[in-house]
Amino acid sequence: MGNCFGSPSGVDKEARSKHQDIERQLKADKAELERSVKLLLLGSGESGKSTILKQFKLIHGVPYTDSERMSFRPAILGNLLAGGKTLVDAMERLNIPYETQEAQRGIDAIRAAPNAYGEGEDVPKGVSDAMQALWADPGVQACFKRSAEFQLIDSCQ
Repeated sequence: MGNCFGSPSGVDKEARSKHQDIERQLKADKAELERSVKLLLLGSGESGKSTILKQFKLIHGVPYTDSERMSFRPAILGNLLAGGKTLVDAMERLNIPYETQEAQRGIDAIRAAPNAYGEGEDVPKGVSDAMQALWADPGVQACFKRSAEFQLIDSCQ
């Protein structure tokens, strides 16, 4: 039997230990919050808000995780296909001839390709070969040099 001034019981010691752990965690969380900076980026769609965040990560040496890199894949493939389709259309509109048979054979595969592929979805070999042949074609390179005459996405090169 203890009195008012006796040592705390085992339950009280356990509660005090938990309390101290919680207080320590709260202090650590507060210090972390004080070190962090929050930034609100406003802008219309496609104005570069996500790009700024990605640049911050790269500038400060924070590498992308494998899942982040894989999440970029559909956008990259979509940009490649959009650029290829735009170049095919511009070649026709500007009356620029293809200089290789490989590029000419790949036109149908490029036009028939979907505009996007999912994260785990592979691009068919016929489409990837057609895109490589298209870009290697000197006529397409001449068309690319005239990209001021048609709208081509910035990432196409």
